[in-house]
Amino acid sequence: IIAALLLLDAGLAAYHSLVEWKLVESFTGCTAAISATDDLEAVRAQILGAPLVNCAEPPFRLLGLSMANMNALAALGLLGFTLRLWQHRGKESA
Repeated sequence: IIAALLLLDAGLAAYHSLVEWKLVESFTGCTAAISATDDLEAVRAQILGAPLVNCAEPPFRLLGLSMANMNALAALGLLGFTLRLWQHRGKESA
């Protein structure tokens, strides 16, 4: 289960990295959540108050890597470590 979750995490982080590098389009369009209400003024206030964030541009980079890049690398590293432990544990019990 841990390996599957790490693989999912690495996949999502890699997808986000590809969006940042503008190799693929974001399927969400980087939208903000607006709560449902019947009051038009409340909806207008929510829309005008929503922060404008471009998810294709990382807010900062550390050593040339965005947080999505670092997340993908960390998840892949932990996945490799987990699989290695699983392999080693299988040899021990045999």
